[in-house]
Amino acid sequence: MSKQELNQMGSAKVYLVEKHGISFIEKQQVEQVEVAFYQHQAKPFNELGILVPELIDYDHQQNTLRIEYIPHSVNQEFLLEEPRVIEQLAKIHRLSPTSDGVYHPHQWTQPATSQALNTLKLDAKTERFFYQLQEQSGPLFNAKNLISGDTNAGNWGRRDNGDLVLFDWERFSTGHIAIDLAPLVKGMGTFEDYLGVAHTYTKTAKQGDASNLARTIAIAKTWMVVEVVNILVSRRNPQTSKYIDWFKQTLPKWAKDLSAQMTN
Repeated sequence: MSKQELNQMGSAKVYLVEKHGISFIEKQQVEQVEVAFYQHQAKPFNELGILVPELIDYDHQQNTLRIEYIPHSVNQEFLLEEPRVIEQLAKIHRLSPTSDGVYHPHQWTQPATSQALNTLKLDAKTERFFYQLQEQSGPLFNAKNLISGDTNAGNWGRRDNGDLVLFDWERFSTGHIAIDLAPLVKGMGTFEDYLGVAHTYTKTAKQGDASNLARTIAIAKTWMVVEVVNILVSRRNPQTSKYIDWFKQTLPKWAKDLSAQMTN
């Protein structure tokens, strides 16, 4: 048996395991949100055409989850070029949460914003922009759609037969669809990028207003900076300084441009 650790930002330890010629993913110290997802949601999702890895087993005593290995990665550009991405997300968003569901508690608080900004040390104008959007973020978390909560390119893959699969469900939750759409935009993007995703989504889902959705995607994108910075720091991720440097170079101009577009 061989075991290879995979780098990722989640709290679980993730390994690619090969045993008797079969490869699978083993997640140790796994969040109960993800355990519940694979035990109760994975099968009905797959039956609905929302493709997720098959559950192999869950070791309760060791808190270890074993799931299907999806062998082929996809890149960021693929997310906007492949219509199945939006189609599968729209299918998730049409579903209703259940009263006994186990969901990740997404939120955006002022202390979390202050913590991230203390790390980033941005100019005062950019910091004000973050606080302003935090005050407008209620609709992100008050909405009751089911959401993946983490749709970045690293969480999509393809089976050998070409099936497109979404994995890493530890942030599975309820909230606004914008939380799932914001990661589809490369980097921080622009308001035009958000509008493009919004138009594609509303056309696919046959509902919603693209302009309003684009504004909510902008708020979600801003919140994700706070989330990523605080997670990187709290988990002492070895890539932290690289990400922080990129944010410091990128965010002031991005926030200035986005602020102007959102006030027009």
